[in-house]
Amino acid sequence: MNLFLLLLPMVAWSSPQSPKVVVEDIFAKASVSEVAKDMGKQNEVNAYVDFHALAKAALGRNFKAASAGDFAWFRNTLQEIISRTVYPKAPEFLQGVKISYSGVEEKGEKAVVKSTVQNKADVTEVFYELHRAKDNWRVVDVSISGVSWVESIREQVNDVLKKKKWPGLKEAMNKRLRELRAGGA
Repeated sequence: MNLFLLLLPMVAWSSPQSPKVVVEDIFAKASVSEVAKDMGKQNEVNAYVDFHALAKAALGRNFKAASAGDFAWFRNTLQEIISRTVYPKAPEFLQGVKISYSGVEEKGEKAVVKSTVQNKADVTEVFYELHRAKDNWRVVDVSISGVSWVESIREQVNDVLKKKKWPGLKEAMNKRLRELRAGGA
């Protein structure tokens, strides 16, 4: 009986959260001022994002042609670019907005959390696409006013790969990463 009571919190803790709760947790964690510079806090938010699936979708048809090394580089670099772009501004931005959830569509292993983000007079529709991973729901795409992050990244990546191949993509993404590391916007 005592063993059961000891394991109960682990079972409750490991049960998957709903897609909406995952999105709410992302905002709660991203709104804390420390997230701007604390990699540990950023990793807490990143745990809710499936960067592997996001990077694979962003590469689109180019995924199959990528070597394992190129894909790993792309995934890691994309994650760092997104993190260095989003987190420094997230706490300040999230303090001034009101987020309302208008619904969750769950179909099997996929879900969409629909929300509106109001910043003063501006109201923006934001949809979060999630899929069920082994242990929980993970974000795989975000659409802002109908514009998908994955599709936007894919268009840029496809354009560079078509013109300059992998060396050109690496050069462009590494340049952006150097700018972000140096504190550039």
